[in-house]
Amino acid sequence: MDALYGAEALSSDYGFTKLMLETTPSQVRLSSSKQQCVSKAMLLLYKGISTPTASKLFLAHSGELKGFQYGDPTHGKIVIVDLWAPDHGIEFLFFPAKDGPPLAQADINEVVQSLRPADDAIAAGE
Repeated sequence: MDALYGAEALSSDYGFTKLMLETTPSQVRLSSSKQQCVSKAMLLLYKGISTPTASKLFLAHSGELKGFQYGDPTHGKIVIVDLWAPDHGIEFLFFPAKDGPPLAQADINEVVQSLRPADDAIAAGE
């Protein structure tokens, strides 16, 4: 697998997702090796299955967490934020309120920026 995608892409969920999201159909060329074509085609297939349709894509980060935001809150649709640290990950889904104020990017940023690692005792349920 390292030969197909590189050690960095396979070392973390973030690295693989970044590689997948950066892959485009124009990278599948007849002049490429069969191995390169198959690896890029597999990334495109996975990208089509795993990413929300017709959504804008943004980088997201907070401290050691880094990831991606799918969607723009100004369009009144669901926004998904996936974040990863070296040993764990988290996903948030933000829904616009039916009868409340519209969801703003500042609201999403506040949630992302407020994330902190849990104390080991708290994480263990002690």
